[in-house]
Amino acid sequence: MSPDIKARFSEMGMVKGTVVTVLKKAPLGDPIEIRVRGYSLCIRAAEAEYFIVRATDEQD
Repeated sequence: MSPDIKARFSEMGMVKGTVVTVLKKAPLGDPIEIRVRGYSLCIRAAEAEYFIVRATDEQD
């Protein structure tokens, strides 16, 4: 991940341990709408590949 992208995501609160919920996915898979720290954000599928996720039972 380039330092610019890493800094941008860190500024938006997307750091290790942050709970992220996938809200919507475009019909062809790009972009993806997620909820992070109380706000919605659309990211490209290529950007989403930088993240490691695990499923949880946690609900909003």
